[in-house]
Amino acid sequence: MQRLLLKRLSSGPIQRRLVTSSCLQNPLFSYSTGRWLYNEKDQLAVRHVPFNVDALKEAACSALGKSSCTSFEKIAEGSYNKVFRMYFEDGKTAIARIPSLRLLGNASMITASEVATMEFMRLYRSFHIPLVYSWSKDLDGPVKSPYIIMEDIEGVPLLHDWYKIRGDPVRHAMRRFVTDVRQMLCIPFDQIGGLYFKEDLPPHLQERPLFSPALYQTETALKMFEPAIDRFRVGPIPDYTWWRTMHDEVGADRGPWKDIGDMLIAAVNLEKSAIAKYRRNPSILKKTETTSLEELDVLEGLLEKVVTLAPSLALALSNIPDFINFNVAVHADLGPNNAMVPADNGTNTLSRFDQFTYIDWQGTSILPFPFHCHIPELVQYNGDIIKVPDEYINQIPIPEGLDQLPEDQREYIMAHHRLATRELAFKNAMLDNFHPWAAANAHCLFPYITQLPDRVLRGVTHGPILLRECLMRISSEWDEEQCDGPCPISFTEDEIAAHDRAAVFRHLYFVNTKTAQKRIDMDGDGWVPNEEYEEARARFEKYRESWDPKVCGGPWPFQDGGYSYFLA
Repeated sequence: MQRLLLKRLSSGPIQRRLVTSSCLQNPLFSYSTGRWLYNEKDQLAVRHVPFNVDALKEAACSALGKSSCTSFEKIAEGSYNKVFRMYFEDGKTAIARIPSLRLLGNASMITASEVATMEFMRLYRSFHIPLVYSWSKDLDGPVKSPYIIMEDIEGVPLLHDWYKIRGDPVRHAMRRFVTDVRQMLCIPFDQIGGLYFKEDLPPHLQERPLFSPALYQTETALKMFEPAIDRFRVGPIPDYTWWRTMHDEVGADRGPWKDIGDMLIAAVNLEKSAIAKYRRNPSILKKTETTSLEELDVLEGLLEKVVTLAPSLALALSNIPDFINFNVAVHADLGPNNAMVPADNGTNTLSRFDQFTYIDWQGTSILPFPFHCHIPELVQYNGDIIKVPDEYINQIPIPEGLDQLPEDQREYIMAHHRLATRELAFKNAMLDNFHPWAAANAHCLFPYITQLPDRVLRGVTHGPILLRECLMRISSEWDEEQCDGPCPISFTEDEIAAHDRAAVFRHLYFVNTKTAQKRIDMDGDGWVPNEEYEEARARFEKYRESWDPKVCGGPWPFQDGGYSYFLA
């Protein structure tokens, strides 16, 4: 994202790219915002979402008390949703969103959790969230799809000018954002999972408490949240990774869980079921980064280590200070496209950042506090021009020799410097003023514990090496005093040496893959904007012809039928 935006810094304000009707199928149902240089047929298929347009219009009119919807247009789409604007006879508008059923796995549960999360946050936090007018999780209802009809927010995504503004507006926006993130980190829930309306969960989950015991013992907090106690409950985790194609077992344990140990055991069982499917049909392994059935054997051995480790990790987390030993819900994708602000009218240069409106709460999960103590995408610097130091410093030095460069190169480097400075400013603000965040980041295992569930659930997708790396780091960084005893897993010197050799080859292949992606100027799955397709296709074919598997560490990585993040 930052690479594309920085490349276009000199081309004026970034505009929302409108969809076209060039696709052969109904453009309302089909993806039409861009193209793929490989696996295009499959990518389009999983994003094709038919639904009953007239029934959706009727649902909106009923919810808003309108007689007719006069116009209906698609205004945005991504991998997981299509977004439409609806116009009514009196000029009022509303937003309708339809999820991508095949990519989300269980769009019904994920939609139900998203709506409940939006309502909870709207009632109990100071930032703004669109009001939901109507929604359904029903696949067989009149619309033939889950949907959300919600308030149409006036304004623009922060993405519109986040990479151009500087000075006081940035500082004002940063203070607002830090405050909002802290608010999300301060509501302690009883279990790990997702937030739901009570009536959307089975009776045995309705009987469980919503909040952690500490909240019920605080009179002020109890009074504030008392209305929520009867309306909301914690249910299954809404992260699509737990529901996707190879994890689609009906009745599998997807939470809620009392601790990280139970969560990891559930993840292991789900991935074991996926391994069994791959063994029954080895041909589909080509869609993953696992290269052989033997690697599945290796992966199963690593999963057993996770089972051994899980109780000790749960104990290690239970012994951390009370002020970080609880579960919290933080927006799953705090990027510049999901924060809305008023448009700049010339008089609101600072005040437009007084309050953010956060949209797209899909997949927001309740997780142990440390899982959310990372740098959000909005302020995360992903470039390679400026180094953001790990140690605490007040500011990042300006690169030497900058004044000797041409003006366009100076501006390019300073754009990177501004983004890196925002990451540092967020990190410093949290370390200085929010002790729980600092304490979580200081724990020896937190960087690796937080990676572990995803490493397990994507074990086959990415091959065993990433899970093994994570487990080795946990084993080597384990502090017996902090973790209340010795680490229950270990690796021999031969295993470590073999892993290091494999990691070298994987890194070579990874670097060459990323270099090819960058030079072709495509996203990781081969996506390019419609208007850039022909030129990108020419670069793609030229680079493929020059690819040497022996030099580059493996076969050409961008093949039809091969690995893609969204298809694996």
